[in-house]
Amino acid sequence: MEGAAVKSAGNAVLRIRINSDFLCDAALLLYFCVLFGHQQENMTDMLLRYGSLAFLTGTHFFLCPCFKNAKGNPVFRMGKFELWMIILWLYGAASSFWSIDASNAYGVLWNLLKTMLACFMIRPRLNSRRRIDRVLALLLAALVYMLLLLVVRTPASAWGTERIGEVIGQHSNEIGRLASLGALLSFYFMTRKNKISVSYAIPFMAFIMTGFMTGSKNAILIIIFQLAAYWILISKSWIKIFEIAFVAVGCVFIYWLIMNNQMLYQLVGIRVERMLNLFISGENVDGSTSERLYFIRTAWQLFKAHPVFGIGMNNFSAYLASIGYSNPVYSHCGFLELLSTLGIPGFCVYYSMHFRIAAGLCRPALKRDKMAAVLLALCLRVLLFDVSTISMYTYNMYITLMIAYCFMLKKEEKNGLHAETAAKKEGKRCGDGQCTDSCI
Repeated sequence: MEGAAVKSAGNAVLRIRINSDFLCDAALLLYFCVLFGHQQENMTDMLLRYGSLAFLTGTHFFLCPCFKNAKGNPVFRMGKFELWMIILWLYGAASSFWSIDASNAYGVLWNLLKTMLACFMIRPRLNSRRRIDRVLALLLAALVYMLLLLVVRTPASAWGTERIGEVIGQHSNEIGRLASLGALLSFYFMTRKNKISVSYAIPFMAFIMTGFMTGSKNAILIIIFQLAAYWILISKSWIKIFEIAFVAVGCVFIYWLIMNNQMLYQLVGIRVERMLNLFISGENVDGSTSERLYFIRTAWQLFKAHPVFGIGMNNFSAYLASIGYSNPVYSHCGFLELLSTLGIPGFCVYYSMHFRIAAGLCRPALKRDKMAAVLLALCLRVLLFDVSTISMYTYNMYITLMIAYCFMLKKEEKNGLHAETAAKKEGKRCGDGQCTDSCI
C-alpha cells in the first residue's frame, strides 16, 4: 500500500512538472513571437508586448523549479550575466544626467529594463544542453511565425519589386537581421545530426530569400558570413581549406547573381554598386552611403570631444537634432555609437561580455561541437552587425547572447569537473608511488 501511494505521489509530481514545463515553454514561445512579429507602435502590439512579458514572468517565477529554494519558495539568484546587464543599465541611467536629451536615454533604458526582466526569467532554465536546444527551437518557431506574418501582410505585388518591410511600415534592415538569424538557426537544426534534416530546408530557404528581398546589404553579408563560419567550424580540419575556397567562390557567384538578376539588382545590386563606388572612384555614391559617412565622422568627432563619459545613452540623434540636421537618427555604427554616447567605460562594459563569450566558445567550437559553433556564430554576427547598426538597441540580441553565455558556462563547468577528476586520479597514483611526468 505504501509503495502504491509513493508511486501515485511520484506520478502526480511528474504531471505537475510536465505541465509547468509546458506552460513555461508556451509563455516563452508567445514572448518570442511578440518580440519578432509585433513591434509596431499601435495599441494592439503594445498590449501584446506587455501581456506576453507578464505571462512569461509569472509562469517562470512561480512555476519553474529553477526559481525554487529547498523549501519550495520562489527565489531569485543573480549570476554574472545578470550583473553585467545591471551595470550596463546603471551606467546608461547615470549618463542621462549629462546627456543632451534625457528622454532619449529613458526610452532605451525602459526597453532595456523589460529585456532584462525577460532574460532574468529565462536564464535559470538554461541549465542543460537539452534545454538550450529547446529554447533555440522556440526562437526558430517564433521567427517562422514572423515570416508567416510578413507573407500575410505584404501585398503580392510588392514581392520582388520593393524592399520587403517598407510597404507595410516596417524597417527592412530589421527584417533582414531577423531573417539572417532564422537562416542560421534553421541551418543548425538542419545539420545538427549526422543526416541532414530536410524538414528544416524549407524555412532555411525562405529566410535566405527574405533576407535578400529586404535589400539590406548588411543582412546579406551576415547571412553569408555566419553560415560560412558555422559550416567551416563543424567541418573536419583537413577539408577546411577547401571549404574556405568554396565560400570565396560562392561569394563571387552571389555577387554575379545580384548584379545580373533584374529583381535582385533593383533591390540590392544598385545599392551595393554605389557603395563600392565609394572605394573605387568616389563618384556616383548613393545618398544613403554619403549620409552614413557623415554620421560616422560626426560620431568620431563627438568621441574625441567626450572620450570618457560620452554625450549620454542614445543621444547621438539628439545631437543631430540640436544642430538642426534634417534626419536625426543613430550613427549607423555600433562601435562609434557607444564610444560617442557612453565613452570608453561604456564601450568596455558592453563589449566585455561579447568577447568573453566568444573566447569561451572558441575551444569547443573548434572541436566541432555544433551547438558551440552556432552560438559562436551568433556572437560574432552581433559584432559584425555593429559595423553598420547598433546591437545595443536590438533587444533580441541580449537573449541570444544570454543563451550563448549559459552554454559557455556549462562547457566550462564540465571541463573543470573533468580536470578535477583527472587531478584526483593523478593524486591517487602519486600516493600509490605511481607518479608520472604529468603529475610534476
